[in-house]
Amino acid sequence: MSLATSLKSVSARLINEYGNSIVLSTKTNDAIYNPQTGQYGSETVIEYDKLAKVSNASNEELKGVGIPDGEWGNIKAVYTMVEDNETSQITNKWFIDGNPVYKVSKSQAQNTVVVLRAYVG
Repeated sequence: MSLATSLKSVSARLINEYGNSIVLSTKTNDAIYNPQTGQYGSETVIEYDKLAKVSNASNEELKGVGIPDGEWGNIKAVYTMVEDNETSQITNKWFIDGNPVYKVSKSQAQNTVVVLRAYVG
């Protein structure tokens, strides 16, 4: 078993044991004409139920991931979760428990993403 696989396994076990239930969501717009409304586009909501460890970020951490000084006050929590098919899609167009994601950072070992940290406002 590689180091990255071991780290991901331990991370998943800890998050499953100590993590909080969260809802990841986003909206997509499809450029399809809707004759009922006479408009283009339809809104689709995508939601996933996941587990994440919720914590606060230090100013040094926020600076380290590239969040500008003036936006540090907007960050209310940091959600740490194991990367999988759903969480790997998270960008700043997503929401966690209805709060906007400002930034996503990935922790890697041996070129494999172990966990994601989402900085949420």
